[in-house]
Amino acid sequence: MVTLSRPGRSDTHCVGSLAARTYLGLGAAAIAVQLAVGGSVWIYDSIGLSAVAAVVIGVARYRPANWRGWAAVACSQALFVAADIDRDVLGSSSFPGVPDVLHLSGYLALFIGVLLLMGRSFIWRDVASNVDTLLALIGVGLAGWM
Repeated sequence: MVTLSRPGRSDTHCVGSLAARTYLGLGAAAIAVQLAVGGSVWIYDSIGLSAVAAVVIGVARYRPANWRGWAAVACSQALFVAADIDRDVLGSSSFPGVPDVLHLSGYLALFIGVLLLMGRSFIWRDVASNVDTLLALIGVGLAGWM
């Protein structure tokens, strides 16, 4: 006899909350202002910093089981914002330079965060499908890069 149990509480149970809808609305308004003024470094970086704050506040408030993944996502966003501030505000112009190192570190932190968010329940056993997906992703990425 097979017994089905209720799935555990997911990390996305609060997506429909008033706070999430408010953040989405304010973010859309900030992006509209950013576009209306023709692009402002300060607004752009403020939007990025608000994403870091939103993730940190969300983790502190809802205390998800895999908080380390969300912390890595917040860290990656903070690294992206730091790179943008270094490039746009501080005027770092060398290539490769500090902003490039920060951006690459941000991608590494985001990759680690996504892996942590997938958790142990991810289908790691289906290696062939994962390799097929990776090859397709690399092909699309290369085509976009060219």
